[in-house]
Amino acid sequence: AGLAAMAASRLGADPSAMRSDIIANSVTGLIADSSSPFATEGRNVPDRLAQVDPSEPTGAPPPDPGPAPPSPPSQPPAPPGAVMTVRITPDLYPRDVSWEAHALPGDGSEEELASGSFSFILNPPFVPRTWLVQLPTDLERARFTISDAFGDGICCEYGNGSYAVEVGGETLASG
Repeated sequence: AGLAAMAASRLGADPSAMRSDIIANSVTGLIADSSSPFATEGRNVPDRLAQVDPSEPTGAPPPDPGPAPPSPPSQPPAPPGAVMTVRITPDLYPRDVSWEAHALPGDGSEEELASGSFSFILNPPFVPRTWLVQLPTDLERARFTISDAFGDGICCEYGNGSYAVEVGGETLASG
């Protein structure tokens, strides 16, 4: 009855008429039968389950379809730019190693293109990892930064780590 009253008040209908409709359009059945380990005597569960036939109108207005989907672009998207390959072999402490690449448009601003780091669980020491970064077609300048959080670098006190940054097969930075 409480659910019927709440629904009726939102729809502006008579709660007793709505309750009668619910009972007339429901079937008898327990949510958990008595042999179920979840059945609890005296539990306040309904013994009637509402059935709704989706082919019959409910009296509610149809849902708003929302805004129309955007029309497809009139021209194909620009072809992708070059691919930057970042290869890093960490030292004994891969979790300390991270990198960032930023676009430098020339107006003093910068935008992060990509970044990466190592997870000790997924990347044990001395195992190289490669990242591929799709560069924007209008990229003119960029800055690559590799960091070691502990500050001891990736070579040579705790292993022979290394890095290389390539674009179009040309090595632009390494160490």
